[in-house]
Amino acid sequence: MRFGILLTFILLLMGCGQQEATETVREPSKPEALPVVQSPEPKKEEIPYRVWYRDQVLILNYHHIAEDFDSPHTIKPNEFREHIEFLKNHHFHPLKLEEFHEFLDTGLLNQENAVLLTFDDGYESAYSKAFPVLEEYQFPATVFVIYENLRDTVERKREGKISPLSFVQLEQMKRSGLISFQSHTYGLHFVEDDRPATSPEVKQGDQAYRSKVFVDFMMGRKALEDLVREPVLAISYPYGYYNDRMIKVSKQAGYQLGFAGGRGLVNAKTNPFKIPKNNMGERGMDIFQFEQEIKAIIHESKGK
Repeated sequence: MRFGILLTFILLLMGCGQQEATETVREPSKPEALPVVQSPEPKKEEIPYRVWYRDQVLILNYHHIAEDFDSPHTIKPNEFREHIEFLKNHHFHPLKLEEFHEFLDTGLLNQENAVLLTFDDGYESAYSKAFPVLEEYQFPATVFVIYENLRDTVERKREGKISPLSFVQLEQMKRSGLISFQSHTYGLHFVEDDRPATSPEVKQGDQAYRSKVFVDFMMGRKALEDLVREPVLAISYPYGYYNDRMIKVSKQAGYQLGFAGGRGLVNAKTNPFKIPKNNMGERGMDIFQFEQEIKAIIHESKGK
């Protein structure tokens, strides 16, 4: 009897020991993996809306856009992008040429901080460098082309010369609905005897001068209209130079707007044949210089 009780007790002790041993070697359960939480990207602080000016238009003009080119009228692609970003972020409203023309014709403008972007000469960089940025930000622009320079042949790639737009590139830009093409003469955009070819020569009679300019201006408008299949309203005077005779000839050749050099904002009283284009395509026009120039032009116009 005692022996049986003792045996039972020993067996119970052995069972407890085996259970403890089993529990001792059991691996602890792994905690569930916590979900990876990605920190949100910092939001860009939106610039408060500001009315820079009303019932006026700021015209910004460019020529060539390239990383490295020996010309004072060339800016880098990243500088041009920064210009457009500044205009977008600071609530400037881009106009199409038709809207600008209507403003001068009626004096009515629904947009505050209105801006018109223009490009002189019709270089290929207007397509390869500027156009993608304009499409991205949906900014319309006007390109003034020298018709005689447009090419679709190897002649476009001349050493030491800036390549002009091809007809194919021009058509692609036009189809976007963002780009208007206007005249920068047919072929009278060059310098002779240290003066623009559109300026009167000392020995040249008045009638001969007017005829030379009229023929070129008319050919430039007609040829471009045939190419783009829409009316050509405006001419940009070569090198910004103009005189009273040129203005008269421009009207006779069928233009309704004439763009010159100069500085300032355009209002409803601005002479439509003396429209100032503020040149922002100068070498070294980084975003700091661009902002300072914009503010200076607006400040000067308010003082007039």
